[in-house]
Amino acid sequence: MELDKKISYADPRIKQTIQDCFPAYKGRKVRVSNYIPTSLDSWWDGGSRDYYVFYQPSTRKTFSVHSNHPFFESTQPRNLNELPEDVLLVRHSIFCGKDIGITIHIKPDQTKLLE
Repeated sequence: MELDKKISYADPRIKQTIQDCFPAYKGRKVRVSNYIPTSLDSWWDGGSRDYYVFYQPSTRKTFSVHSNHPFFESTQPRNLNELPEDVLLVRHSIFCGKDIGITIHIKPDQTKLLE
């Protein structure tokens, strides 16, 4: 069963996750999803872009996905086979110049990471 729902930014764990991954983010739109994208396309196209960060809640370590345009930055990785254990994928989306918010992607069997 696929999970995709809005969650409260007021939750301290969620707030900490967002602050660690995107310190400049000031919005309140947050979703959690157990859909794991296989393509982490992160470049500007028509005023839209997704920024991705891998996040390990236990250590609060982050790893940002670099811009990876297939023509200009073809050596940068953008495919994801599987999300590592105990790691979240946090995405900040901008669509047509409008901030759409944060989506926290999590494996279905690892919902404990947000508890």
